[in-house]
Amino acid sequence: MLAMSLLWKQRFSNLFSGWFLCGLILCLSAISLPAQTSPSNRPASPDIEDQVLAKLGKQEIRWSELAYRWRVGGAKVPALTNVESIVLVEGVESARKQRIGQAELDRRGVGATVQEINRWIEERIAAIEGEKLTPGDLAEKEGLSLPSWTRELRWQKSWEMFSRPLVTDDKLRLHYETHPTWFNGTECEVFHIIRPLKWDDQDGRSKAKSEFATLAKQIRNKETTFADAAKKWSSGATASEGGRLGWLTFQGPMHPSFVLATFALKKGEVSEPVETPHGVHLIYVHEIKAGELPFERVIENVRRSLLIVEFEKLVDSYPKPPQLEWVYKLDSTNK
Repeated sequence: MLAMSLLWKQRFSNLFSGWFLCGLILCLSAISLPAQTSPSNRPASPDIEDQVLAKLGKQEIRWSELAYRWRVGGAKVPALTNVESIVLVEGVESARKQRIGQAELDRRGVGATVQEINRWIEERIAAIEGEKLTPGDLAEKEGLSLPSWTRELRWQKSWEMFSRPLVTDDKLRLHYETHPTWFNGTECEVFHIIRPLKWDDQDGRSKAKSEFATLAKQIRNKETTFADAAKKWSSGATASEGGRLGWLTFQGPMHPSFVLATFALKKGEVSEPVETPHGVHLIYVHEIKAGELPFERVIENVRRSLLIVEFEKLVDSYPKPPQLEWVYKLDSTNK
């Protein structure tokens, strides 16, 4: 699991600059501003570029959409068939949240209109000298169909308009003071128990959560120690060492849900069962080293964090979002 998280950190570090580096933070790729991209970075196969991964109501989420965001962040786009299922699941979840976020902004009457985006595209074409380009040509250079590129641009502009007043100096400082251990370099010495399970094994996950809840209660009641429980029940590489993972900061490299659960614990506490794409965990914090990084040193991390918190609030406020339906068969080609 740690190796996978480190892989994600390497793949997306330039997108997320060390904060939440995977999982939930894929949402930040949905609120990144557009960058100029080169057609040479595009996937080679048009049929793969156009693969429908999932449907959200009547809307399709395509591979080209995920690939576009990775390119915008400067990441190399792998072949679809070489992408781990977990990474695809996280990418599609990011796209789902972006669509719902846009729907909520539309419901509130906030953000850029399609007409405004079309005018912006025409102005961009007019500013290009020596080439006669159409909007479709520009979209193709970005590796997207024109409707997909228009949607991406509309979301980026809409989010920029909506989020700008949310990130004031006072709000940034309040966010830092409310969650100091997220940003000041605090470290936790962490042990865990894991049962690896596929992302879509809901029966297995429900069973593991029930069993781990009982196990956590036994540890708290001193019927067993965390180390002994890890040796007996954990499938992790360090089970024989009591499940020790080492010292972690809020910046990672573990999955966001794991990190959030860890930093909600005090020294000597055991978490409730925690789900990540890798499986179900119990977490134990053995020691805590207090950090001392001041607000001024970490203001950009605070800014990204606050944006993500506000993004999640926006998505959660949309009433009755449509259900996601997978089209692409992950297990047929992906690990």
